[in-house]
Amino acid sequence: MPARLKIIDFFKTLKDLPLRLMLELAGFAWDTPDINDSKAVRQWLRELCVTLGKFAKLSETDLDDMTIDKVAEIIENDEAWEALYAIVMSILDREEPVIPDSQDPQIVGVAKTVGFDPATIIAIITMIVQLIEWFRNRKDS
Repeated sequence: MPARLKIIDFFKTLKDLPLRLMLELAGFAWDTPDINDSKAVRQWLRELCVTLGKFAKLSETDLDDMTIDKVAEIIENDEAWEALYAIVMSILDREEPVIPDSQDPQIVGVAKTVGFDPATIIAIITMIVQLIEWFRNRKDS
């Protein structure tokens, strides 16, 4: 079974971040885009990937670096982004978010487009949904 990276584990090490990275990361909580604006969400995720990439380089594992790189690849691929955004929106629009399984045609389509396996796409979608929800909750509190 592949190693899993949970967003909460990712943020538990914030105490080890240099102050400038903490402030950079905190800015995303107050500057979340209109979730219904695909271009704004895409740009926000691009910038967030750059910041999280700086954080990932400070960690002792390569898993977070690889995850950020894969997310960035999808964000930069127009076809994959449109499909991924549609999946994320369908998840966020539900009362109880449910991540599709690896046989879902949309998941398979994104996986084929970027050359990743469906399980990786599901992990990326889960991470994006968790990030958006995490930042939304911080902004609302």
